[in-house]
Amino acid sequence: MTGRLLTREEDILNRWKKYFAELYNPTSAKYIKLNEPTDNESNTISTTEVTTAIQSLKSGKAAGVDEIRPEMLKSLKSGGVDWLTRICRVAWTT
Repeated sequence: MTGRLLTREEDILNRWKKYFAELYNPTSAKYIKLNEPTDNESNTISTTEVTTAIQSLKSGKAAGVDEIRPEMLKSLKSGGVDWLTRICRVAWTT
């Protein structure tokens, strides 16, 4: 990208093509490669992982489209965390 204004339709289309190719086919080192689980590791979500994720949520943030606020998740007791863990496992495996 040179800062030059593109006026020809072909140039504009080629620039958009290049932009989306770079966007959806990243080659930058800033992306983290995820390792596949080894035989020792489980490929499922644990209750501890869900609990840790809930504890890391910042309070006072707006609810998402599900209308669940961080404080609601933080107030879950063990039964609620178990229920949420089961939901996460289903979402992870489907």
